[in-house]
Amino acid sequence: MNALAAAWQPPGGTLVRADRVVWQEKRDPFSGAPVHVGRWPPDADGRRGEIQVNDDGSFFAEHDVLAWEEGQFVEAVTAWGRSDRLCGEVRRLTAPD
Repeated sequence: MNALAAAWQPPGGTLVRADRVVWQEKRDPFSGAPVHVGRWPPDADGRRGEIQVNDDGSFFAEHDVLAWEEGQFVEAVTAWGRSDRLCGEVRRLTAPD
């Protein structure tokens, strides 16, 4: 799981530090299958994240970014899918006045 966490960062990255992830196993409320949940606590810049890896190999991940750029900011980056099909979304918002 830590290798998966380490792969979820930019080149030379500091976005997510694999050594800060805390893993726990939960049960899917519908199927009862095991679900591995990794959480990154907030760092000094307020960035935090969570990844859920399901028993069937699918995953969902969200990382709060709060990166400012020209009156807008990236609130979070979300990714989901499985090894054969990955999807993602960047939530970019207009900065408040």
